[in-house]
Amino acid sequence: MIAASLYIVVCSARNRLRLRLRRLREPRYLLGAIAGAAYLYFSFFARLRTARTGRRRGAAAAPIALASAMRAGAPGLVGLALLAVAALAWILPFESGLLAFSEAETQFLFPAPVTRRALLLYRMIRSQIGLLFGGAILGIAMPSASGYARLRAAVAMWLLLSAGKVYFTGVSLARTRLASRDARSRRAAWLPLAVLSAAAVIVGASLSRAFIPAPIASIADALDRIAAATSGGAARVALWPFVALARPIFAAGVREYLAGLAASSVVLAAAVAWVLQTDAALEDAAAAAAERRAADLASQASPYRASRT
Repeated sequence: MIAASLYIVVCSARNRLRLRLRRLREPRYLLGAIAGAAYLYFSFFARLRTARTGRRRGAAAAPIALASAMRAGAPGLVGLALLAVAALAWILPFESGLLAFSEAETQFLFPAPVTRRALLLYRMIRSQIGLLFGGAILGIAMPSASGYARLRAAVAMWLLLSAGKVYFTGVSLARTRLASRDARSRRAAWLPLAVLSAAAVIVGASLSRAFIPAPIASIADALDRIAAATSGGAARVALWPFVALARPIFAAGVREYLAGLAASSVVLAAAVAWVLQTDAALEDAAAAAAERRAADLASQASPYRASRT
């Protein structure tokens, strides 16, 4: 199934690229492509050349200096933000894009002799094109004066986006299992929520001990306190998966960057394993997502109808 999924992804990407290139024959699409290319050049690549020129003249590179100053506390700060997003994912109503099967996929893949885990793997592989593109855009937008640093940031952002995509899928499947009649399935669905709640309590207690005794003097002081509160004890263990996803973005050297990528890959693999273990709720979750999409389309339809004469 993995080979078939890769074949579908490659063929879809190739056909999509051909369609985009074919549209360039029309003036409106050609002008739009030229405007987009000019925007990317003047927004990012021209700024890169300007930063290199300023560095040769001895000018201070403010974004690089700021990134160096924040490098110690930034992974912990981003890890806290990811922990908050992971907790909100269980509260806010949303649907995972990996469960949004098209009508053709529902008609041909679900009745086919394909396991539900294979279907989940197919959707994960299918989503990599958009995630790679998103990581590339975020890497280009990073305030860096080096193309190599932008490439490193793009790879790190791709791992972060992939882990988030898989995690949201797991949350959607776990929500479906929480409504199951099987007590064993409900207990298994409550386990990740209990672990996340315990991690939030541990990290919150550590932050309160760091910030309550004395007022914050400056931004640097706040970052130092966050780094101290999240770099030791139980808070470090509880926050490790989230910090591991953010650490490659702020890595200083190649060795630190490769170690961060390895840790991010471990987190991504754990998220994939968790989702594949909850494959029993795939059909129900996909059906619920399809019903919500149909309801949204019905609500967006025009309420006015032509009267019969």
